[in-house]
Amino acid sequence: MRLIGLLACGLVFTANAVARDDDVVKKELARLCGDWWEVVDAKVTKSLEHGKIEVVWFDAKLASFSRDLGGVGSASSGPYKIDPTKTPKAIDITVVLGGTRKTELYVYELDGDTLRLHRSYKGDRPTDFVYREGETALFTFKRVPMK
Repeated sequence: MRLIGLLACGLVFTANAVARDDDVVKKELARLCGDWWEVVDAKVTKSLEHGKIEVVWFDAKLASFSRDLGGVGSASSGPYKIDPTKTPKAIDITVVLGGTRKTELYVYELDGDTLRLHRSYKGDRPTDFVYREGETALFTFKRVPMK
């Protein structure tokens, strides 16, 4: 009987931990949702002249990017998943580039109206926010003000 009681307590504890994590994710999704413009050279850019990601937009289920790929503007959107319980916080974003669907592994930092995304070109998830030329991509975004 004790073993059954211990197992039942373990299941209840696990269910409560999952519920707490779900609440954390829901609160973080609410903070993340919206339009974000990229910051380039300490200026918020609204054009594709820099040849980088310009705008990232999140709703409850999809992330959407506007990009300039070699002078050709393009947009990509796909599902994303966050884990704000990890350190640093993790986000997986599925994008379609050149007809190929790919999940990119990022870490993110959300501080008020500033969002930073960092990913490795190797396909693994970075563990920090240190830019490494030729190895990682580090983006800073500012939230688009509500009108």
